[in-house]
Amino acid sequence: AGGSGRQVVGVSAWFGASHETDAFYLVFSLLLMAMVAGASQLPRVFVPEYQRRELSDQSNESTDQSTAYLGSSLILFLPLAILATVAIGLWTEPLISLAAPKLPASTHDLAVELVRLMLPVIPCITLIAVLSALAHARGHLLLVQLATPLLNIGGVAALLLLGKSSGIRSLAIGLTVGSILQCLVVAFY
Repeated sequence: AGGSGRQVVGVSAWFGASHETDAFYLVFSLLLMAMVAGASQLPRVFVPEYQRRELSDQSNESTDQSTAYLGSSLILFLPLAILATVAIGLWTEPLISLAAPKLPASTHDLAVELVRLMLPVIPCITLIAVLSALAHARGHLLLVQLATPLLNIGGVAALLLLGKSSGIRSLAIGLTVGSILQCLVVAFY
């Protein structure tokens, strides 16, 4: 919650109140709700079962159950996230119309564009949630904590580099790049 509050202040300070910022806040809120609904629940499901299987593996001196569970989790969650991403990509316009029916046409079109720019965030956050849960289950917290600010760093860097030429789109690009970087760092754990 604190991070999104800082982003609101940062976006408002850079762009002021405008239809562009309305579109960005709408898209960011929708994606944030989707991420919270999905990715925040993955550790609650994943960690206890992974730890149970890992303990069983340790007592049997093998790693088959926990490794298989990790693989199965990725095989299940990542395609679901990709399917959700494709569905959101296909139905972006009606989704934006449903979420904010009274948006002016130009703001609606920008919101649709911003959603499509930020679609890669969904599978990235899903993968980050599973791999971060794995790292936490194994007690490896440093790498996850180091990767966490990359999402915001990507947004700020893109804003500074592309803000003048791309406007609010620079934030969408930066947050997408930041989530991909965060995903790569956590994946190399």
